[in-house]
Amino acid sequence: MRFADVDEQLLLLCRQDDEEAFERLCGHIQRDLYGFLYSILHDHDEADEALQECLVRVYKHLPQLKDLNKFPGWLLRMAVNQCNTQLGRSNARKLYPLDESIETPNERVLANPANAASPRDILERRQMMSELGAAISALPPRQRAAIVMFEVAGQSIREIAAALDCSEGAVKFNIHAARQKLKQSLAQYLPGRNAKGATA
Repeated sequence: MRFADVDEQLLLLCRQDDEEAFERLCGHIQRDLYGFLYSILHDHDEADEALQECLVRVYKHLPQLKDLNKFPGWLLRMAVNQCNTQLGRSNARKLYPLDESIETPNERVLANPANAASPRDILERRQMMSELGAAISALPPRQRAAIVMFEVAGQSIREIAAALDCSEGAVKFNIHAARQKLKQSLAQYLPGRNAKGATA
Protein backbone atom coordinates (compact mmCIF):
# COMPACT_ATOMS: atom_id res chain seq x y z
CA MET A 1 0.00 0.00 0.00
CA ARG A 2 1.76 3.17 -1.14
CA PHE A 3 0.76 6.81 -1.09
CA ALA A 4 4.18 8.14 -2.07
CA ASP A 5 2.98 9.24 -5.51
CA VAL A 6 0.65 11.93 -4.11
CA ASP A 7 1.56 15.20 -5.81
CA GLU A 8 3.06 17.69 -3.35
CA GLN A 9 1.31 20.58 -5.09
CA LEU A 10 -2.01 18.87 -4.48
CA LEU A 11 -1.18 18.59 -0.78
CA LEU A 12 -0.23 22.27 -0.69
CA LEU A 13 -3.58 23.21 -2.19
CA CYS A 14 -5.37 21.04 0.39
CA ARG A 15 -3.53 22.86 3.16
CA GLN A 16 -4.97 26.09 1.76
CA ASP A 17 -8.55 24.81 2.22
CA ASP A 18 -9.04 24.17 -1.50
CA GLU A 19 -12.09 21.89 -1.43
CA GLU A 20 -11.69 20.77 -5.04
CA ALA A 21 -8.10 19.76 -4.33
CA PHE A 22 -9.19 17.83 -1.26
CA GLU A 23 -11.79 15.94 -3.29
CA ARG A 24 -9.05 15.03 -5.78
CA LEU A 25 -6.82 13.87 -2.93
CA CYS A 26 -9.61 11.70 -1.52
CA GLY A 27 -10.21 10.17 -4.92
CA HIS A 28 -6.51 9.39 -5.21
CA ILE A 29 -5.94 7.76 -1.82
CA GLN A 30 -9.24 6.31 -0.64
CA ARG A 31 -9.12 3.02 -2.58
CA ASP A 32 -5.68 2.03 -1.26
CA LEU A 33 -6.48 3.44 2.17
CA TYR A 34 -9.66 1.38 2.37
CA GLY A 35 -7.76 -1.74 1.33
CA PHE A 36 -5.21 -1.13 4.07
CA LEU A 37 -7.89 -0.55 6.72
CA TYR A 38 -9.81 -3.64 5.67
CA SER A 39 -6.65 -5.77 5.85
CA ILE A 40 -6.52 -4.98 9.57
CA LEU A 41 -10.21 -4.74 10.48
CA HIS A 42 -11.58 -7.44 8.13
CA ASP A 43 -15.03 -5.92 8.32
CA HIS A 44 -16.49 -3.75 5.56
CA ASP A 45 -18.60 -1.58 7.86
CA GLU A 46 -15.68 -1.03 10.23
CA ALA A 47 -13.37 -0.24 7.31
CA ASP A 48 -15.90 2.25 5.89
CA GLU A 49 -16.16 3.96 9.27
CA ALA A 50 -12.38 4.06 9.66
CA LEU A 51 -11.96 5.44 6.14
CA GLN A 52 -14.36 8.31 6.76
CA GLU A 53 -12.70 9.12 10.07
CA CYS A 54 -9.25 9.11 8.47
CA LEU A 55 -10.36 11.42 5.66
CA VAL A 56 -11.87 13.84 8.18
CA ARG A 57 -8.61 13.81 10.12
CA VAL A 58 -6.59 14.41 6.96
CA TYR A 59 -8.75 17.46 6.24
CA LYS A 60 -8.37 18.79 9.78
CA HIS A 61 -4.74 18.01 10.48
CA LEU A 62 -2.92 18.17 7.14
CA PRO A 63 -2.05 21.86 7.72
CA GLN A 64 -0.08 20.74 10.79
CA LEU A 65 2.14 18.40 8.75
CA LYS A 66 5.28 20.48 8.18
CA ASP A 67 7.14 18.05 5.91
CA LEU A 68 4.83 16.93 3.11
CA ASN A 69 7.34 14.26 2.10
CA LYS A 70 6.26 12.42 5.24
CA PHE A 71 2.61 12.29 4.12
CA PRO A 72 2.58 8.51 3.34
CA GLY A 73 3.91 7.50 6.75
CA TRP A 74 1.75 10.11 8.48
CA LEU A 75 -1.36 8.76 6.77
CA LEU A 76 -0.57 5.12 7.56
CA ARG A 77 0.18 5.95 11.19
CA MET A 78 -3.20 7.70 11.40
CA ALA A 79 -4.87 4.64 9.85
CA VAL A 80 -3.21 2.26 12.31
CA ASN A 81 -4.28 4.42 15.25
CA GLN A 82 -7.86 4.48 14.00
CA CYS A 83 -7.89 0.69 13.62
CA ASN A 84 -6.56 0.30 17.16
CA THR A 85 -9.29 2.63 18.43
CA GLN A 86 -12.05 0.64 16.73
CA LEU A 87 -10.64 -2.74 17.70
CA GLY A 88 -10.33 -1.55 21.27
CA ARG A 89 -14.06 -0.97 21.56
CA SER A 90 -14.58 -4.69 22.04
CA ASN A 91 -11.99 -7.11 23.35
CA ALA A 92 -14.10 -9.94 21.94
CA ARG A 93 -13.90 -8.64 18.36
CA LYS A 94 -11.92 -10.92 16.07
CA LEU A 95 -9.63 -9.62 13.35
CA TYR A 96 -10.55 -12.43 10.95
CA PRO A 97 -13.70 -14.36 10.05
CA LEU A 98 -13.71 -17.93 11.31
CA ASP A 99 -13.89 -19.50 7.87
CA GLU A 100 -11.14 -17.46 6.20
CA SER A 101 -7.56 -18.63 5.76
CA ILE A 102 -4.66 -16.28 6.33
CA GLU A 103 -2.45 -15.97 3.27
CA THR A 104 0.74 -13.97 3.76
CA PRO A 105 3.05 -12.52 1.09
CA ASN A 106 6.30 -13.36 2.88
CA GLU A 107 5.94 -16.12 5.47
CA ARG A 108 2.76 -17.85 6.59
CA VAL A 109 1.85 -17.40 10.23
CA LEU A 110 0.33 -20.87 10.06
CA ALA A 111 0.40 -23.52 7.41
CA ASN A 112 -2.98 -23.77 5.70
CA PRO A 113 -4.77 -26.97 6.67
CA ALA A 114 -5.76 -29.42 3.98
CA ASN A 115 -9.16 -29.02 2.43
CA ALA A 116 -11.76 -30.04 4.96
CA ALA A 117 -13.26 -33.42 4.07
CA SER A 118 -15.43 -34.06 7.10
CA PRO A 119 -17.50 -32.18 9.70
CA ARG A 120 -14.70 -32.84 12.20
CA ASP A 121 -12.15 -31.21 9.89
CA ILE A 122 -14.43 -28.20 9.41
CA LEU A 123 -14.98 -27.84 13.15
CA GLU A 124 -11.24 -28.05 13.85
CA ARG A 125 -10.50 -25.44 11.16
CA ARG A 126 -13.08 -23.06 12.61
CA GLN A 127 -11.68 -23.57 16.07
CA MET A 128 -8.18 -22.82 14.78
CA MET A 129 -9.31 -19.60 13.08
CA SER A 130 -11.19 -18.53 16.20
CA GLU A 131 -8.08 -19.09 18.31
CA LEU A 132 -5.92 -17.30 15.73
CA GLY A 133 -8.20 -14.27 15.84
CA ALA A 134 -8.14 -14.26 19.63
CA ALA A 135 -4.34 -14.69 19.69
CA ILE A 136 -3.80 -11.76 17.32
CA SER A 137 -6.26 -9.59 19.22
CA ALA A 138 -4.38 -10.37 22.45
CA LEU A 139 -1.05 -9.11 21.08
CA PRO A 140 0.24 -5.74 22.32
CA PRO A 141 -0.85 -2.94 19.91
CA ARG A 142 2.53 -2.46 18.20
CA GLN A 143 3.08 -6.18 17.73
CA ARG A 144 -0.44 -6.62 16.39
CA ALA A 145 -0.06 -3.71 13.96
CA ALA A 146 3.39 -4.84 12.81
CA ILE A 147 2.43 -8.47 12.17
CA VAL A 148 -0.78 -7.58 10.31
CA MET A 149 0.90 -4.87 8.24
CA PHE A 150 3.79 -7.19 7.31
CA GLU A 151 2.07 -10.55 6.89
CA VAL A 152 -1.37 -9.54 5.64
CA ALA A 153 -1.05 -6.07 4.08
CA GLY A 154 2.38 -6.80 2.60
CA GLN A 155 4.06 -3.66 3.94
CA SER A 156 7.85 -3.43 3.90
CA ILE A 157 9.83 -3.00 7.11
CA ARG A 158 10.61 0.59 6.09
CA GLU A 159 6.95 1.38 5.44
CA ILE A 160 5.88 -0.09 8.77
CA ALA A 161 8.59 1.87 10.59
CA ALA A 162 7.31 5.08 9.01
CA ALA A 163 3.70 4.25 9.86
CA LEU A 164 4.44 3.35 13.48
CA ASP A 165 7.03 6.10 13.90
CA CYS A 166 9.74 3.76 15.14
CA SER A 167 13.04 2.27 13.96
CA GLU A 168 13.24 -0.59 11.47
CA GLY A 169 14.92 -2.61 14.20
CA ALA A 170 11.91 -2.10 16.45
CA VAL A 171 9.60 -3.28 13.65
CA LYS A 172 11.66 -6.45 13.15
CA PHE A 173 11.60 -7.12 16.89
CA ASN A 174 7.82 -6.65 17.08
CA ILE A 175 7.23 -8.95 14.11
CA HIS A 176 9.51 -11.61 15.60
CA ALA A 177 7.90 -11.32 19.04
CA ALA A 178 4.40 -11.52 17.53
CA ARG A 179 5.31 -14.63 15.53
CA GLN A 180 6.71 -16.34 18.60
CA LYS A 181 3.59 -15.60 20.65
CA LEU A 182 1.29 -16.78 17.86
CA LYS A 183 3.26 -20.00 17.40
CA GLN A 184 3.11 -20.62 21.14
CA SER A 185 -0.63 -19.94 21.30
CA LEU A 186 -1.37 -22.12 18.28
CA ALA A 187 1.30 -24.81 18.69
CA GLN A 188 -1.25 -27.63 18.50
CA TYR A 189 -2.12 -26.64 14.92
CA LEU A 190 1.45 -26.38 13.63
CA PRO A 191 2.76 -29.24 11.46
CA GLY A 192 4.99 -31.72 13.29
CA ARG A 193 3.92 -30.62 16.76
CA ASN A 194 1.66 -32.16 19.34
CA ALA A 195 -0.83 -30.29 21.52
CA LYS A 196 1.92 -29.11 23.88
CA GLY A 197 4.01 -27.72 21.06
CA ALA A 198 6.74 -30.38 21.25
CA THR A 199 8.12 -31.90 18.11
CA ALA A 200 6.27 -35.10 17.25
